[in-house]
Amino acid sequence: YVKGAFTGADRDREGKFAAAGKGTLLLDEIDVLPLEQQAKLLRVIESQSPEMLSSLLLLDADGLHLRHVAAPSLPKAYLQAIDGIAIGPSVGSCGTAAFRRQPVIVEEIATDPLWIEGREAALAHGLHSCWSTPIFDAQGNVLGTFAMYYRRPGRPSSRHSTHRGPSHR
Repeated sequence: YVKGAFTGADRDREGKFAAAGKGTLLLDEIDVLPLEQQAKLLRVIESQSPEMLSSLLLLDADGLHLRHVAAPSLPKAYLQAIDGIAIGPSVGSCGTAAFRRQPVIVEEIATDPLWIEGREAALAHGLHSCWSTPIFDAQGNVLGTFAMYYRRPGRPSSRHSTHRGPSHR
């Protein structure tokens, strides 16, 4: 951290990302971070992979719908279209990841059956692939999803292993 940077540190010190050897950060407390810090965290993650557009969706109180929390680079109209999506066995990458409780990799939104409902909105905004990972609390309950969108079709490579986003302990 640099004094006054992302976390409001009062002195320079090594951050958790650096301490983890630029590896995975495990953030089961993401739902308690202030919204402004959640957006800043996503901007930091995006800065590590400029072609990536990230989003954070948290499970609504009903436990059945995902609500947009932060997505600093995704188009506002797209965020409005996906806000409140239900979780289920074939609800795009995020709804499916939350339902299955496991990562969902969609290489090509235009042809993947998981994206029947949200395909039109995603493609209208130039989004062609989406990889989503569920976020869990310490007890193993799904809190929401972290997603990485790309403007081209594709699968994760070994380079992407450090961009898995929030996870659980």
